[in-house]
Amino acid sequence: MNSQKIAITGVLTSLFAVSAFIRIPTPFVPLTMQTFVVLLAPMLVGAKYSFAAVALYIALGLAGLPIFANGGGPAYIFQPTFGFLIGFLLSTIPCGLLSRNKNGFLPLFLSGMIASVIIHLAGGIGFWLSMNLAQGKDVSLYKAATLAVVPFIVPNFIKLTAAVFIARRLKPALRDLSSVQNAKTVL
Repeated sequence: MNSQKIAITGVLTSLFAVSAFIRIPTPFVPLTMQTFVVLLAPMLVGAKYSFAAVALYIALGLAGLPIFANGGGPAYIFQPTFGFLIGFLLSTIPCGLLSRNKNGFLPLFLSGMIASVIIHLAGGIGFWLSMNLAQGKDVSLYKAATLAVVPFIVPNFIKLTAAVFIARRLKPALRDLSSVQNAKTVL
């Protein structure tokens, strides 16, 4: 892995960590800016870098760094929000692949919608598993969705729309920057 790839992965990992602490408290699951960053990253740099950055973020958090929305450490896998982290990781693949070489609103939006569904699905299932298995509470899938997914659909739709608008502005600039970098390498 060259230094540019390492830098991209490191910067994205840092953005995921910082975005966990930009939040609005809610009774069950905090509303953070992570979804925004997780949707924007694969639109800009693709599936490979964003997947690697989210995987590194999760590994660092599970290793004990308090970089998740509610702390860190290996026991975090039992937290109600851990499913969202798995959803973040899995969502980078379709979002990055489907938005590759695309700059139109609709392709970027659709790739982000698919990623959002994955995030919400994994988050809801993770919340349900945590409540029933780790917390010892009897919570139905319907109630888990009502508590951990439904309240975040509109805010995440807004974050997705913002990510698409920003990606449409930044992708051409990143492409130009990459072209200049490649030209310098050739010279």
